[in-house]
Amino acid sequence: MAGLDVGISGLDAARKALDVIGNNIANAGTDGYHRQDVQFQSRDDMYVGGLYIGQGVDFGEVVRRYDRVLETQISGEESLVSQYSAELDSLNIIETAIGDLVSGASGLDKVMAEYFSAMHDLSVDPTSIAYQGGAITAAESLAFRFNSLGKSTFDVNEKLYSEAVSVVEEINSLAYQIAHLNDSVYQAAVKGDDANNILDQRDRLITDLQRLAGVSVVNREFSLVDVVVGDIPLVLGTQVSEVELKLVDGGGTSDFGLSPLDAVQTYTEIEGGKLGGLFNLRNNIVKDIRSDLDTLALTVANETNKLHVQGVGTAGSFTSLTSDALLTANVSDLVPAVTDGGVIQMRVIDGSGTPVVRSITVNTTDTLTTLAAKITAADANITGSVSGNQLTITASGVYTFDFVPVSPSTDSDTSGFLAAAGVNTFFSGTTAATMRVNDFVSNSTNGGTYIASSGTTSLTDNANILAMAKLGDTTITGLGGLTPKDYYIKISSDLGNKISSIDTKSENSKAVLNSLRQQRDESSGVDMNTEATKMLTYGQMFQAMAKYINTISETMRTIMDISF
Repeated sequence: MAGLDVGISGLDAARKALDVIGNNIANAGTDGYHRQDVQFQSRDDMYVGGLYIGQGVDFGEVVRRYDRVLETQISGEESLVSQYSAELDSLNIIETAIGDLVSGASGLDKVMAEYFSAMHDLSVDPTSIAYQGGAITAAESLAFRFNSLGKSTFDVNEKLYSEAVSVVEEINSLAYQIAHLNDSVYQAAVKGDDANNILDQRDRLITDLQRLAGVSVVNREFSLVDVVVGDIPLVLGTQVSEVELKLVDGGGTSDFGLSPLDAVQTYTEIEGGKLGGLFNLRNNIVKDIRSDLDTLALTVANETNKLHVQGVGTAGSFTSLTSDALLTANVSDLVPAVTDGGVIQMRVIDGSGTPVVRSITVNTTDTLTTLAAKITAADANITGSVSGNQLTITASGVYTFDFVPVSPSTDSDTSGFLAAAGVNTFFSGTTAATMRVNDFVSNSTNGGTYIASSGTTSLTDNANILAMAKLGDTTITGLGGLTPKDYYIKISSDLGNKISSIDTKSENSKAVLNSLRQQRDESSGVDMNTEATKMLTYGQMFQAMAKYINTISETMRTIMDISF
């Protein structure tokens, strides 16, 4: 009967091998499938009639051709490709928006040039109603262009938020599926069953997860895996710790943060995958672009305002001034920051035109109320008051006031309070999105007569407006030693360079990924010709074993016939 056992073992081995080959061919086009190969093991020989005779073959196991090192490399590149793709998608949107707004017929470059040109025109004849109106119109166009740019980056951030929320939901969904397959793998392992197809399914899910976020995989006993995103354990065996997206303070901005569900600890550095790209965009790239735009808008506004608060327009000195924006109660909260111990020099002029200079010291410990009291105490004919978080300075009777520097002083406000509070400023706002022309200056009833063209006690010169006009070609420390015109060119070119750099990284990563996939196909993929050859071999083995069994059966029948 040993011959029959040998034949049956061969038939069984050939049949199982054909089943494995059929499974390979059926899954040749299945994403993430790894070729399965069979392993046979010769049975131990038996000593029969003085000879050691083989007893057939045992079907050993089905081996999944899985190269862990190679798969780790592929997952890493998949993650990078997804990250770069997410970054490029959003950056191209920003580039289109900024490209339309920065250059072209109504771009920032042209609008800024028209603004400084209008200020130069006004410096030629500060009394011209046409030039005053032209300066106001040009300034409002500049502010509107900055507003549009600020809104564009805000809209991108809103889009990033929606996408990030969706990605986090997908991550949690995949985590539960991976944990479920972990359980299936464990159940198969303890029963001694083959779990190769389940392992492929789980690996496909992990690859999908890598495309969403950079994750690390820890292999455990019984072929279980733990999955960690960032520093957060997402999957521990069959258990899942959901994650959630949060908005955290990023130094004046709302940055993305990822944390375990309902946990306090938040991680703002997430690398890899689409989520890593979204985090990098929100927390770094778009944040830097918004910061650059704000820096440019506020520097132009602040440098203009520092000059403007110390001058007067053709309407002359003031009977009343009110801060342009709602302010916080504490002077220390103003933007830009106020210099502690700085001094405001206020000229108080009586009905005959005789001025007297009053000094008000500004401390960062002041509130609007205490500062108003200091202004009131400085001169009996001037009153400082606070209403609705706005500071108002009012002259009584025939008196007027201004902040024109008195020789030898060249700066009548070393504290910076007037510019920060919006008192006689040309521009208002704290970001590119909120920049605007001060209502006091642009009000149609004023007709531009409060544009502070004069900066000396003569009140008839053009020194102040000329200085404001020259800011367009002046290198400014706050802009890194660049002129406003050069700085906006830098913003646009930096964005273009960033896109080009990421695009290059993306193409390189795609090339590496394709190379790694080719290596995987060669080592783990299904080659139809090879499988066909194996199928022919095992088919012939099956037929031969069948003939062998038939021969043994016939021989045994003949022997039985002879015996009887």
